[in-house]
Amino acid sequence: MRSLHFETRDGGVLLLTISRPQANSFDLELRQELSAAVREAARSPATRALVLTGDGEFFSAGVDLRAMAAARVRAYAQATAQLLAPRVNRVMEETDEQRRRVDAIIESEESAAAMAAHVQRLLAQS
Repeated sequence: MRSLHFETRDGGVLLLTISRPQANSFDLELRQELSAAVREAARSPATRALVLTGDGEFFSAGVDLRAMAAARVRAYAQATAQLLAPRVNRVMEETDEQRRRVDAIIESEESAAAMAAHVQRLLAQS
């Protein structure tokens, strides 16, 4: 099951929506999907802006605690700490290297759609 949905909008705007049961919580699979999507967007000259949002009422509750419990809490927590934090930092560094900025975390799907439309208008003017 895919946890990250892509929508390409006019003007080079890529809308990424986290859509995962249990409050859009991050597991290893979602982290890998998100990392790959941001790297691909950074490499694509067609992508001028990236909007990241969560499906439903809010962005994300963070790490999936149920997945952690199911995978033996201590081992999963250690793997998550070792894998997730440095790679999320790397994704942010890659974004910076590509001269792209993360400007906001959007809490609702409606707000993300409005932000994506606003970014489209700004990019159309530039």
